[in-house]
Amino acid sequence: MKNYIVLSNRESDNGRPDILVKYPSVRGKAVIFELKVSNTYSGLSAKCDEALEQIRDQKYNEALREEGYTDIFKYGVAFYRKECMVKVE
Repeated sequence: MKNYIVLSNRESDNGRPDILVKYPSVRGKAVIFELKVSNTYSGLSAKCDEALEQIRDQKYNEALREEGYTDIFKYGVAFYRKECMVKVE
């Protein structure tokens, strides 16, 4: 991730996203990762949806928008043991 800024649990408007990755210039991309752990393999999808919902509800992208970023990706990531599922919005 050369030239990118990686922040973990950074304070945002209404909470803290798990991971933020952003290009130093606001003309670049910014990525929000919210991570969840599922108790079952079949619960992975629901946990990804829950993570994306948390990004929306807590308005994690607002601080990035205020900085001037327009190209923002949101990822909900869920883990169950060694399995992983990712959904993007």
